[in-house]
Amino acid sequence: MRLLPAVAALSALLAPSQPQDPKDFWNRFSAALALADSAEMKKVVAANPDGALLVFFQKAEQLAESADAELEQQVRAISLAWHDAMEEGFLENQYNFISRLGSDDRAKRQVGIGLLREGQAAMEKAGKGDEASYEEAQKKFLLAARGFDEVKDAYHSAQAYHWLAQIFDPESRPKGGEPRRAVEYYRHALERYQAIDHRGSRVRSIKAREQKLVTMGHDPDRPPPAEAAPEAPSKEAPGGGPKADDPATGTTRFAPGSEWVGADLTFGVSPDGDGLELPSYDADDVMLAWNDVVVRGKVSEGQPREKLNFFDPPVYLVREKASRYSLDLNDDGTGDVAVKSLKEPTEFTRKGPSGETRHALRLATFGERESFQRAEINFAPSDGFARLAYRSVGFFGGELRGQPIRVYDLNCDGRYGAEPAQITSEVIEGEPEARFDGMQIGKGSRAVPASSVVEFEGKLHRLRLEWTGGKAAARLRELAVPTGILKLDARGPSSAKPAHLVVRETGEFNGAFFDIAASPKGVLVPAGTYQIAGGLIRNGKGPSTQKIAILKGKSEEFQVAAGETKTLTIGRPYQIDFQVSKSTVAGETRYKVEGKLVTVYGAAGERYERFWDEVPLPEVTWRKAGSKSGGGKGKEMRRATPNDIDKLGYAASWHPLDFELPAPGPGEWEFHLAERHKILGEIASDWKK
Repeated sequence: MRLLPAVAALSALLAPSQPQDPKDFWNRFSAALALADSAEMKKVVAANPDGALLVFFQKAEQLAESADAELEQQVRAISLAWHDAMEEGFLENQYNFISRLGSDDRAKRQVGIGLLREGQAAMEKAGKGDEASYEEAQKKFLLAARGFDEVKDAYHSAQAYHWLAQIFDPESRPKGGEPRRAVEYYRHALERYQAIDHRGSRVRSIKAREQKLVTMGHDPDRPPPAEAAPEAPSKEAPGGGPKADDPATGTTRFAPGSEWVGADLTFGVSPDGDGLELPSYDADDVMLAWNDVVVRGKVSEGQPREKLNFFDPPVYLVREKASRYSLDLNDDGTGDVAVKSLKEPTEFTRKGPSGETRHALRLATFGERESFQRAEINFAPSDGFARLAYRSVGFFGGELRGQPIRVYDLNCDGRYGAEPAQITSEVIEGEPEARFDGMQIGKGSRAVPASSVVEFEGKLHRLRLEWTGGKAAARLRELAVPTGILKLDARGPSSAKPAHLVVRETGEFNGAFFDIAASPKGVLVPAGTYQIAGGLIRNGKGPSTQKIAILKGKSEEFQVAAGETKTLTIGRPYQIDFQVSKSTVAGETRYKVEGKLVTVYGAAGERYERFWDEVPLPEVTWRKAGSKSGGGKGKEMRRATPNDIDKLGYAASWHPLDFELPAPGPGEWEFHLAERHKILGEIASDWKK
């Protein structure tokens, strides 16, 4: 298989200068595997992580091409040992991704790998004094990154952005370096590594370099140290038209006579029952659907702990006694902040490169008879098990030009008002979910996603959030840019109307996010290129709330021209996508529709996932392949029962169970899925075989 050497070589491109031998890794690991010695396998991975990566990718690619029980055992063993040694699900995520790649995406991915290798060759020339090769390398890595993003290969996209950062990092390019652009690309790499739960030494070194450049004054989200709020005219692009500076360095397209207006921000905690509508799946009273942390280990024999997802650097929940918990903030195994009461927010302070920041979490435990996706589950803590749910309830607030402002860390990554975290999980197959931070400027009942460009008093402004010496501030300045109006046309029943539908600008104002569900009259946006970033349907109140996450899915970029009122149509007709597999065992041919791959898309290609309380359960019908007649009466896909969840895990409860059927007769058969869904209305598929 030609792809394998390229993938294996590429996986080592960013390894330390003297990577350890993968043959030595496999010799030691396979010996431990033969003895089923999990402790030794963990030690081998910890001692040679680069070798583990090389062997894993080679075997995972082979397994994806051709099923093999021994290969599958080896791949799973490496991924589990990695999980134990590194405390991350990175390799499990990578195997799931590789195994689901179709032939077209596999080919696109191979093109990207070729571009990465060409970029590396150009970097080698540049390192020998050929300055022009930096530009060639930049083109190759940008193309590679975009291609990998298209097929959702976050791992190799992160490598491409890491290379781009090195092109502009003065440490690797003393002449011609642009540190602010380096920080921007380092952050792109870190976002993608975070999305696949990769936090190894290489990622930590990237994070350390990014933070060092920031402390040197090269944060692209803050004005350069020498900047004195210039009121420069628009720069001319090579083609003659007006163009802003790279937004990473801060646009100079400000309104004539405008000035930066600042406000100090202080820490606060959202009260229980706060009615503010936030752009977060967790921001309601359905505590069972919040982020969760499961602490395993007998509390009678020690103080077990487990990492809270998404915080970087990590925060751990320590179970000190049967019903007493604390937070370990410095990874030393002991609690630093007591969780005083599960009915009240827990506040804590953390140190970072910009000083101290404050946070607050609301945590919850559960009882013996909880309704989880309509399955009755016992979530009560025991001696060896405790499941807690949590969400962030802290904010920084103040007053900006006479209007209240609040900035939230809704996605629990420890940063306020940051770009969305791209999160992968077992619940959503093949695509990360964008989880937004939030902000509220002015009075009202709803917040919007955090954004570098905001509408304020009917005009667009550049918003900067600054964190210096533990103090927070917001700065605002009016922009002078061509604008348009972007409206939402959400077709379907009223129950399917989004509470939030967020688009991002992907060109000049990359980093600007707008919630076009905020107003039926439309939202003022800079003229530019946009794409759906995410959204949320939320119906009802309290613990009975029903909700659905909206993802980018198959949606494409679109333009908003200056002076244009553009309407984005989503929703009906809803299309179900699914996959059918066929197998023959002991002479019997069977068909299977895999439940977790049953996916709903809308009119713009947007994707609907994380159905809480109303999981789609379409009826499956079948007919002879090529037939023009209907399929007759079919069978409904089933919801996971408590026994199914015990066997398959909680992820199974978010989708219908697999549907299996003996071949109805000789020849080929095709299948159709349809349902009158209680939230979305009519959803249906094409006939597929």
